[in-house]
Amino acid sequence: MVIPRDDSRWAVLRQQALADGLMDAALLVVYEDRYRPAEERSPGWVARQQERMARALDYAELHYTFAPGAKTPHVGEIALAAALGYLDLRFDGAWRQRYPKLLSWLNLFRQALPAYDATGGKTSV
Repeated sequence: MVIPRDDSRWAVLRQQALADGLMDAALLVVYEDRYRPAEERSPGWVARQQERMARALDYAELHYTFAPGAKTPHVGEIALAAALGYLDLRFDGAWRQRYPKLLSWLNLFRQALPAYDATGGKTSV
């Protein structure tokens, strides 16, 4: 079940929220560079968003595991995989060096769900 109804529900929704926050911060960094005039950009604000991204990745690195074949991936795993794919796309996969467990997690996710790569989530940076 994508959103479980048992006791794991809140942990799954927390993981989704973490991935959503990671995406929010990443989008804000990209938008700041892409849409704000150079003279109006705030390096301090960008640094705060990058810190939010790092905290989310730090937490995911320490707490999330993926057991391929054991179950259907839940919404938290799907959201995290999508966020990591976005980081690969917009930040050239810079996260990969610092987060080896998360990289392993993503590779297991990709192996278990080949459809991920078919959606444009290719993360072979």
